[in-house]
Amino acid sequence: MSNHQRANTGFNSRKAVGDTKGEYPSSSVRRDFLAIPPELNGRISRHGYRGRIASRHLHEEVEMNLAFHGSAAYLVGKRRYRLAPGAMIWLFPGQDHILVDESPDFRMWVFVARPVVARTLAKRGAEYAVLAEDDPDGSFVRRVDDAELGRLLALCEVVEAQIDDPVSYNCAIEFAAAASWRAFLRAAATDSIGLHPAVECAVRLLHGEEDGATIERLAQETGLSASRLSRLFRAQVGVPIAAFRNAQRLERFHRLRERAPYLNLAAAALEAGFGSYAQFYRVYVAAHGRGPAGR
Repeated sequence: MSNHQRANTGFNSRKAVGDTKGEYPSSSVRRDFLAIPPELNGRISRHGYRGRIASRHLHEEVEMNLAFHGSAAYLVGKRRYRLAPGAMIWLFPGQDHILVDESPDFRMWVFVARPVVARTLAKRGAEYAVLAEDDPDGSFVRRVDDAELGRLLALCEVVEAQIDDPVSYNCAIEFAAAASWRAFLRAAATDSIGLHPAVECAVRLLHGEEDGATIERLAQETGLSASRLSRLFRAQVGVPIAAFRNAQRLERFHRLRERAPYLNLAAAALEAGFGSYAQFYRVYVAAHGRGPAGR
């Protein structure tokens, strides 16, 4: 994209979202392969509070989230973005992200589009060119006003209703991507919080596949006392370190069971980092409201 085009869209600022190139070992970031049927060019769905924190991840599709109830936050690279009704965030293929601090009443629409949609729009107008980038500069969180939010919510429902007709659905996906991006460009900018370096380091270590990130080790690695780090982490991430660590262990457990279904529950739980099956069971029930199924 030319400097002139960046000036027109307002994304020539310093790196704010996804400023993570080369900083994390690839094994610590989960690359998702989204379950989009091959005949479809994207997907739109409602997301509600599920009581669990997913792993930091990224995927080849461009993603847009539109919050309409409750509150939550996104950690994207080294920054934290608050989501409240009307907040729209765009997430790009090269940007690892994680949704945290969801209120029990949090609701949002999640829209993802395959790269072909982004490339098609980029060819149709300079204002869409950034959608085809992997990790563009700038902040991609804004708040639409109430009238715009109402129009976008209605659009999401229209797109969702086309799911039984792939041709109509794909046309609707492209239209929704263009309309949502235009709404984003008109929207008001929102503030973000830069993660404290110690919190960013702790999040990175807790995301690692090896489960040696005790509070003592985290404090040593970050150069803060355990109590200071705990307070900072809770304030910026929205959950205590222990809850975040257990959420990462639980997510690793689910991935292990997907990759190696022959593992029994106890073996998968221990490999995921839980100290015992009893600890795993307590965390699982707290997150899902029921015990794990299987052996």
